[in-house]
Amino acid sequence: MNGYIDQRLDEGAHRHTIKKELITLRVALKVARSDNAFRGSLDVLFPQFDPAYEPRRRVLSMLEFESLVAVLPLGRRQMVAVLALTGARRGETYRLTWNDIGEHHVFLRGTKTKDAPREVPLLPELRALLQELPRGEGSERVLRGWMNLYRDLSAACARVGIAPITPNDLRRSFATWLRNAGVDSASVAPLLGHANSKMVEKVYGRINLDAKTRAVAPLQGIRLTPASSPRLTASSEDSMAASAAADTLLPKERVRQMRPNEASKFQEDAARPAGIEPTATGLEGPCS
Repeated sequence: MNGYIDQRLDEGAHRHTIKKELITLRVALKVARSDNAFRGSLDVLFPQFDPAYEPRRRVLSMLEFESLVAVLPLGRRQMVAVLALTGARRGETYRLTWNDIGEHHVFLRGTKTKDAPREVPLLPELRALLQELPRGEGSERVLRGWMNLYRDLSAACARVGIAPITPNDLRRSFATWLRNAGVDSASVAPLLGHANSKMVEKVYGRINLDAKTRAVAPLQGIRLTPASSPRLTASSEDSMAASAAADTLLPKERVRQMRPNEASKFQEDAARPAGIEPTATGLEGPCS
């Protein structure tokens, strides 16, 4: 089994693809063992293999999407638009019937989870695009199968000069466009068929720099410097300067600048010896 893993890695297979192949093989061998067609130990046969999951990040810009749709033929143009403008999974687009398309909503017949069957708002532009297709009976499928979808999508991307995409990249773009427009994850999750917003926040709805900038815009105008102090008047400035100058004068010079009553009081205070002066009856205090 280790040799198989090494060979697939040498062939350029993605680690997640290899992990899925190992899971499929393990399930097949379990069935074979239940029929006595295999007697080995699955735990011994299968090594620990961690794919180190890293979700894809490819998201189309609106301009890239419009350029891509413009070069696709009838039928394939509609499928790409459904994927990108409803958040549908690839399998859900194949199950889409004319009965599922309403005036303002489209019903997606999801099967992956209990929340996968869902109604999604139908944009007028997408509804008009779908009406370009030959109208079938109510239960007939709207979109035909696309055998070489990945190859054809890559070729179309190369034609318009953008990086290759997958069907799930279109679904991711749908969620990301909504998140960057300010729609919260809790509202995006049911559109994708998720029970909660965990996958939206982890994989699908990544926020771009423009949206982050808008998010912090309410903080603009915050004051980060101290408020300016009131300006001093000329008289207050003169008073402060005079007080500072007086502190530097010797006692006799200060006395000559005082009023008579202030000078007398200053001289008495200056002549009084330092320390505690006892009263005429002596010091008094409570006795214990």
